[in-house]
Amino acid sequence: MTEQVASTGLYERAEHAARVIRSRTQEAPRVALVLGSGLGGFADDFEEPVRIPYEDIPGFARSTAEGHAGQLVIGKVDEVPLVAMQGRVHFYEGYSLEQVTFPIRTFKLLGVKTVILTNAAGGVNVQLSQGALMVLSDHLNLMGDNPLRGPNDERFGPGRRLKPFRVHRRKRAHEARKEPVRKAHEKGPGLRPRADPDAADDNLA
Repeated sequence: MTEQVASTGLYERAEHAARVIRSRTQEAPRVALVLGSGLGGFADDFEEPVRIPYEDIPGFARSTAEGHAGQLVIGKVDEVPLVAMQGRVHFYEGYSLEQVTFPIRTFKLLGVKTVILTNAAGGVNVQLSQGALMVLSDHLNLMGDNPLRGPNDERFGPGRRLKPFRVHRRKRAHEARKEPVRKAHEKGPGLRPRADPDAADDNLA
């Protein structure tokens, strides 16, 4: 059965993964969180949590990065149903961008309307302090590839017409950080070395 699903299209595989997740919970989350390095503990505070290891979800790659638990957690915070990736997979772990973004496509088919992405990153703005909380206003793709390359399946959404940095969403997060920043997205692994501030715009973080 697994081999048969693996041979089908991306949409059908995401549908199958969504069905498996639905079979494990009664919740219908509309918000998804991708918890980056050092932030996985947030999902430990979910009310009535259901934990599903990635290896139990067809199509989900296993997280090999240190500190990433590698499981989906579904529960509530202040009565709001959420689904969280407690640890994620990265391009630098050797996975394709299709594999890295597969959970996001699955969330779409679960009925999720809002995805909040988090990560730990190095900064080239010397005025920023270690552990500072940022709200991204834009990003630069320096990876040499893009998961939206090629024909778009409209069943997943608008694809390249997607506008991920919604102003009204950033306004809601404004109290967490007054100054919006931009991110330079590289292949990884590793945070930025000391030499980078001399070679990059100090407005990036």
